Amino acid sequence: MVSPVEYSLKKVISKIPPKVLNVAFPVHVGNIHVSVTEQIRTKVINAIVLPDINLGSGKSKNIVLQHKFWEPTTYGPDEQYTNAGKYSLYRIPPEEREGLMISSVSAIRAPYQYYNNVPEHYMGVNPRVNASVIAQAVVDTHSMQGVILLPVPELLAGDLIRLNPAQHNHLDYVIQCKLEYNENMFNMNPDAIQALGKLVVAAVKAYIYNVCITDIDRVKMAYGTEQGTIQQIIDSYNDQAERYEELLEEFRGAATFDVKTLRNILTYMLPSL
Repeated sequence: MVSPVEYSLKKVISKIPPKVLNVAFPVHVGNIHVSVTEQIRTKVINAIVLPDINLGSGKSKNIVLQHKFWEPTTYGPDEQYTNAGKYSLYRIPPEEREGLMISSVSAIRAPYQYYNNVPEHYMGVNPRVNASVIAQAVVDTHSMQGVILLPVPELLAGDLIRLNPAQHNHLDYVIQCKLEYNENMFNMNPDAIQALGKLVVAAVKAYIYNVCITDIDRVKMAYGTEQGTIQQIIDSYNDQAERYEELLEEFRGAATFDVKTLRNILTYMLPSL
């Protein structure tokens, strides 16, 4: 698979004139030499784009909250009189999250064996389905009979999950979560790479505009008589901050609705199938 970061850098180089890039990302600063692409990676991709895309997207992952992940807690003076259970905190080890931090938790379900009664409610799926089974399903729906009350998962840290309310008994709940992208973004859904390229181009243009609009002398010193043409190009980037926000939403859509994520969504909707 092509590196998402390298792809994005190539898009930037092909879309923005080198002289414009050199204004915002000077290669020589004193005796120090830093390439334009390395500066873009550090100042834009890592500093701006990566935190933004980790807020609302990431690699989809199902993690089983195994008993060995449980972290015992002690009750405080007030909590010991409440009806709280002891199974609340679970520390997810690196190997279960591919060495990456969890950025969000979107859903939780019980193990499959707790849904054994569900398939009979689907006409045509099970030959034992009849009018009596359908009627019982309707009654169960209104009486909440057989309904599994799931705890609400809360992400306390990149590797720490809390179940609310705390449970009296351990159950191998399965959480659906998102893993943060690392700096190379190799865990990105391939369908989102093109969207990332567009996002990075807009981010670089917005960065160039913000840097140069407050430091006009920078353009004068860099290109002198060519200042007018360079300045016109930079001025045309005045809408790229808003464009970046639009493309960020497009990226999140492309990163979220990949085949694996859609399969996970259907699994949580119809957990017994």
